[in-house]
Amino acid sequence: MRFKTPRSKLLLAAVAVLLLSATAASARQESGQVAVQLGAVDREGRPVEGIKAEDLRVTVEGRPQNVLSFSPRGAEPLHVVVMLDVSASQERVLPFTQGAADRLVPALLARGAANDVAVVTFTSEIDVLLGLTADGAAVRRAIASVEFKPPTGYIGGGVFVGNPRPNDPGMRAGSTAVWDSLVEVCDDIFARAGKGRRVVLLISDGVDTSSRLKPDKAFERLLREGVAVYGVGIADELSFDGVDEGFMRKVSERTGGRALFPKKNSDLPAAFEQVRRELLSAYTLTFASPAAQGGGGKPLKLRVELVNPELRKQGVHLAYPQALVK
Repeated sequence: MRFKTPRSKLLLAAVAVLLLSATAASARQESGQVAVQLGAVDREGRPVEGIKAEDLRVTVEGRPQNVLSFSPRGAEPLHVVVMLDVSASQERVLPFTQGAADRLVPALLARGAANDVAVVTFTSEIDVLLGLTADGAAVRRAIASVEFKPPTGYIGGGVFVGNPRPNDPGMRAGSTAVWDSLVEVCDDIFARAGKGRRVVLLISDGVDTSSRLKPDKAFERLLREGVAVYGVGIADELSFDGVDEGFMRKVSERTGGRALFPKKNSDLPAAFEQVRRELLSAYTLTFASPAAQGGGGKPLKLRVELVNPELRKQGVHLAYPQALVK
């Protein structure tokens, strides 16, 4: 969350440097193999079915990899954390995001697989309203209980009264620590999750004003936990600077998710439906672990390309983690 002020070129340049220096991934490395979740959508955002292993070329640090298997996701469980920004920039849009999230839950939990959902809110730190559970009614109650947290002196519409001190505990509700909060989700929720795909549905303006953790460290933790971030960028643009689309795209795309930007509140249900379709139609790509390539603990660049000319003509977009970490 950031209040509406004249934009600083220096600040934007600094943010750009941070984003460009970050790396991310979501993949599991077990028994000498790497399993990566891969999504495929056409120009209209519709999931693409029928892709085969021979349609792809996989490289790690530019070196071709031997694909061991490639198949639809099947019955592998989904562990989804619905992560709602409740800082001041979300005051007016929060009821709409709650409604859209409420519609998403039944679809995620009605497939017969061992899917589960958690509900988390955040400003400068997270508040776990509900841990991972398959109880749809409990998830919906948790979403309905989400409340905007006004900071000290805030009277609405981006306006403060008085002169609250920056270190006032009440001011923390007006700040946003996206990086720190994502890592807290890894610590508090995914560290206890079982096998399956791990997903964060991040609903925020993506403007980080108070994280202490550096972006590259946060990305490394996300990739180690195998977490894909699906970002829904929304904010009150009347009183605040709007959505940081660059942040939302990078944190989503580098972890194997996708970022969506509803133009108005009424577009939120369609955005959440898009997330649902992509989550339930992903593929699992498995290849031999590139252990012999070294890397010294640094992220290794992963690239998956379409080599099927017909699919390339259709403008198929692949979503996958863009790095691996050992």
